[in-house]
Order: sequence, then structure tokens, then C-alpha cells
Amino acid sequence: MRTGCEPTRFGNEAKTIIQGDALTELKKIPAESVDLIFADPPYNIGKNFDGLIEAWKEDLFIDWLFEVIAECHRVLKKQGSMYIMNSTENMPFIDLQCRKLLPSKVASSGHMTVLECRRKNTTAPCTNPF
Repeated sequence: MRTGCEPTRFGNEAKTIIQGDALTELKKIPAESVDLIFADPPYNIGKNFDGLIEAWKEDLFIDWLFEVIAECHRVLKKQGSMYIMNSTENMPFIDLQCRKLLPSKVASSGHMTVLECRRKNTTAPCTNPF
């Protein structure tokens, strides 16, 4: 996780895109005030991003990821939508946590859908999609 980075905000009062540390920025947002969340958290696969190597112990990474999902749940409106991009290795954890935290939101919308993107021209193809 990169810390100490300045958040970037795009938009206006009606619509805003926030790019920054997820936990820091989510904690600033009032409960049930967000219509749409699109999150692309780290995949924890050991890649080097400008000197930042993301290779946490799995249990610490999952704990952090669950905390982010809990904050997303807190700020998301009852009829809101949330999209989380991640690796196929992490998606079962994300799926279980969303089902645990979001039953009222799933019940009000009537569904929870998992979207899967299969890329054929990648160096790490998805071999075990769920």
C-alpha cells in the first residue's frame, strides 16, 4: 500500500472521482452517500510499481482488503453499485466478503453479479475463472 500520497479529485459537487489511498479517502465520505464505487485495489502479486513492491503476507492483505470493502459498504447508498477489479486468486475472498456485508443492498436490488473479463492476449491468462 502506498501511503502519504496526495488524493486527486475530479468533478464537481454532483459527481466526483477520487483517486487516492482507499481507506483514508473513504473515511472522509458520509455514510450511504455514494451511488457508484469503482475500486481497483492492489492484487498483491509482487509487482514493482515505481519502487513499491506489493507483496504482503496473505492474511494481512486480506484483512486490509476486507477493511476497504467494509468502508465501501458504509458509504454506498442502498441502491448503489460497486465494481471491484482484482485477480482471479483474490476474487473468491472479495465475493464472500461482499455477500457477508452487502445482504441488505443485494436484497434491495435483487441481485449481485460477478463480471469476468477473459483476455487472450495477456502474459498471465486466466486459467481458473470462477
